[in-house]
Amino acid sequence: MSTLRDYTAILIAHPELNEEAVLKLQAQLGELVARQGGQVLQNVSLGKRKLSYKIGKWSEGVYLQVQLKLPPSAVAELKRTSSLIESVLRLLLVQETVPAMAERTPPIVDSPSFPPERTADPPRFVAEIDDRP
Repeated sequence: MSTLRDYTAILIAHPELNEEAVLKLQAQLGELVARQGGQVLQNVSLGKRKLSYKIGKWSEGVYLQVQLKLPPSAVAELKRTSSLIESVLRLLLVQETVPAMAERTPPIVDSPSFPPERTADPPRFVAEIDDRP
C-alpha cells in the first residue's frame, strides 16, 4: 500500500436532495474511499447554494466538503466512480500541499533581533526645502 496523502474534495450534488439523501450520499462516498484504501477525516454539508454557472439544467446544487486521506493511485478511480453516481453533478479533488507546521523550515534571519523591536516614537523624516532662487 502506498503512502496516504491529504485531499479535500468539493462535491456538488443534485439540488433536490433532502437531508436523508445527502447523508446517504456521504456514506456512499465514504465507502468508495474505504474501498480504495483511504479514510474520510471530515465530512461537512455546506447546504444548497447557487452555482456560478449552470451544470446541465441545474443552477443550484448541494455542496459537500470532504477531508480525506487517499493513496495517489486511487484518485482517478475515485473520480471515475463518483461520476457514475446519478446525484453527483461535479467533483473537485485537490491535494493538500501545505506541509504541517512541524515540517516547515523556519525563515532565514540575518540578525538575532528579528523582528526589530519597535520604539515608542517612529523615526520622523524631515524634508529640507531649498529656498534659493
